[in-house]
Amino acid sequence: MEKEKILQQLEEKLLPFVEHLHEGQANEHDFFPALLWMLLEKIKDSENQLNASINSNREGFKQTANYIVTKNQDLQKETNQIIDKDIQKNEELKNYFAIEIEKLFKKTEEQEVKNSKHFKWILGLGVFQFIVLTSLIAFILMKSL
Repeated sequence: MEKEKILQQLEEKLLPFVEHLHEGQANEHDFFPALLWMLLEKIKDSENQLNASINSNREGFKQTANYIVTKNQDLQKETNQIIDKDIQKNEELKNYFAIEIEKLFKKTEEQEVKNSKHFKWILGLGVFQFIVLTSLIAFILMKSL
């Protein structure tokens, strides 16, 4: 703020010399203050251009940051969707294998039941044959005596 006030006062003091030069009424003492005034104006223009450039860069950085944030959010959404699909596929596979394992257990149980029925029939048949054979042997032995 102080700097701007001083520059404004300098410009006001130098302006009459510039006006003399502009009107063609300048003497040798008017050239240096006019040159100083021109340099001050150039510095002000340069500062204004620099500030405009800084503001433009800031805006560009903000837009770039917003773009990056937006893209990051989009990537997160896509990643979450892919993860959700993978989780769903894994759940489906888990359920499928659980059902298949259940079927295998049922088949195994059914096979064990069948095997146990067959075993009972074979055992019963074996007992029956044993009884028949012992009876036959006993009958033959009794006849032979």
